[in-house]
Amino acid sequence: MGRGLGLSAIACVLALVAERASRVPSSPAPHSPQYLARLADLRRKTSHVDGTVHSHSFLVIGGTGFTGGALVDELLARGAKSVRVLSRRVPAKGARKAGVEYAKGSISDRASLDAALRGGVTAVFHTAADYGAPPFGRLGEGQRTTDINEGGMRNVLGACASAGSAVRRLIFTSTVETAFSGRDRLDATEEGSPYSDGYHLGAQGESEVTSLSHYSRTKIAAEKLLLAADKQQHGRAGAEPLRTCALRPAGIFGPRENWFIPKAVTPAFVLRALPFYFDAAQTQDWTFIYNLVWAHLAALHRMEGGQGGDAAAGADAVGGKAFFITDGEPINAAAWEFFSPVIRAVGGVALPLLRVPPSLLRGCAEALEALGARWGFAPPLTLMEAVKATSSTTHSTARARAAFGFQPLVSSTEGLGWTAEEFARRFGVADYDATTQGPRAAPWWARWANTQVHPVMDVLVTYVLLALFVGAAFVL
Repeated sequence: MGRGLGLSAIACVLALVAERASRVPSSPAPHSPQYLARLADLRRKTSHVDGTVHSHSFLVIGGTGFTGGALVDELLARGAKSVRVLSRRVPAKGARKAGVEYAKGSISDRASLDAALRGGVTAVFHTAADYGAPPFGRLGEGQRTTDINEGGMRNVLGACASAGSAVRRLIFTSTVETAFSGRDRLDATEEGSPYSDGYHLGAQGESEVTSLSHYSRTKIAAEKLLLAADKQQHGRAGAEPLRTCALRPAGIFGPRENWFIPKAVTPAFVLRALPFYFDAAQTQDWTFIYNLVWAHLAALHRMEGGQGGDAAAGADAVGGKAFFITDGEPINAAAWEFFSPVIRAVGGVALPLLRVPPSLLRGCAEALEALGARWGFAPPLTLMEAVKATSSTTHSTARARAAFGFQPLVSSTEGLGWTAEEFARRFGVADYDATTQGPRAAPWWARWANTQVHPVMDVLVTYVLLALFVGAAFVL
């Protein structure tokens, strides 16, 4: 009888977990009016770049993605002359943004690029990328990723410099992963960070090196092509040369991000808690989405002679260079500090009680990636993601500050607050309290006792009661 009760209890727990898993949303929530008001305020404070935006006709490659979509919104809000989007997936007519011209195509198709650049496009933001299959995987040939990221950059450069093109400025959304080697490195500079040759997984001084993810490998190749093409002459005589630069963000986050933050938040929502951690001393920097958008505009403004000086001097200050773009606010991820505001917002809690060695996480990720390649499934975690999550890496933005006056407009702390607010609405937490960054209502047992308690106590009491119930059922 006792064993039957225990099995029944376990079945109930699994049913509860399954019920919560069924409530995990697949798409983000719209921006809140408060967040939109905050962005409008930031635009008023940075209106000196509006003249540059007004003077250009833009093509945003990958403009239906997270970063590209945010850039499109910003260009529209600042009154760009025209905004065109090139994407493999064009939204349905009812979901298209007013004032945007959509062109269906791919950077791997030169003809669709040439067509998208017709009509006087003068500035291109290239945000498109293929992340691999699985995303950030390193096994197999990675030919599709190579064709899109590296081959696509060749097509973009060729189309921008062709005889029929009016493009003068090309800004590429690159990544800090181009210089990530798996080693801890704090306050890294562009000059002191060569392109990565692989992930160094052994102790300092050891020679164990694994291959890069296909994403990192091809982003390196694409960035090299881009920077080498700076000052490339157009096919038509007398045209101003093409000027290029690359922006290297760290982990991009913000409201409506739908990849890496859900990887931590979803298990916390389903299980109510994450009782383990990997490294309490680990730290890394991040890039709030609006800071990355701002960096694109600030770089373009400087290339047009903004911030004093003529356009040629401004273009030389930025052109042909890569720039780290981060919030400048290192935060731990391997013990959930970065994710905690969002986890609390959906009713979960991070409980760093049980330490899982980073080497174990990396080993499991490597095994999962190998099994996925062998059996044809997408692993929940790849080696690159595991290495990145357990390495301490921060980046100096001094070069961007000197070249085009970049300063983060939103701190990571504020950005996480806006992200948490959106995730609360995304997960249906109707009583979210922005002050405490968590559900406003107390748990049922706290209401019964007429007290208010910390979310950690809620989870601890819930799991202790479950353990006692299951244990007693097996004893009886």
